[in-house]
Amino acid sequence: MTHKYEINRRYPFEAIKDSVHSVPEGSKYYVWFSGRVGGPFISDGIFGRRDGATHFMFIEYPAVKHTGWMNRYPSGYAACHCTRDDADKYAGIDRIACIKIEWEDGEGL
Repeated sequence: MTHKYEINRRYPFEAIKDSVHSVPEGSKYYVWFSGRVGGPFISDGIFGRRDGATHFMFIEYPAVKHTGWMNRYPSGYAACHCTRDDADKYAGIDRIACIKIEWEDGEGL
């Protein structure tokens, strides 16, 4: 998922065209007030200008959760699909299992 603001990049509040806009709930950020830093704050899903604030920086976005379906075959071959319907639609006649898989961005095998 692409976010509007890069992680660990400081932005002036003038960069916000609207006074309030949505960000992923649980996003962590810092705010600069005339030379001092406040935070980290955790977003409730809305982010906007603050009185006396000059800059802001997001330091973390919540992980995005994904779900998929994996068809398994006796040969060891596996094919992943975005939905259970697609997994069933494209299954070979020798499919031995259809397994639900879940992961978050950044998780490796």
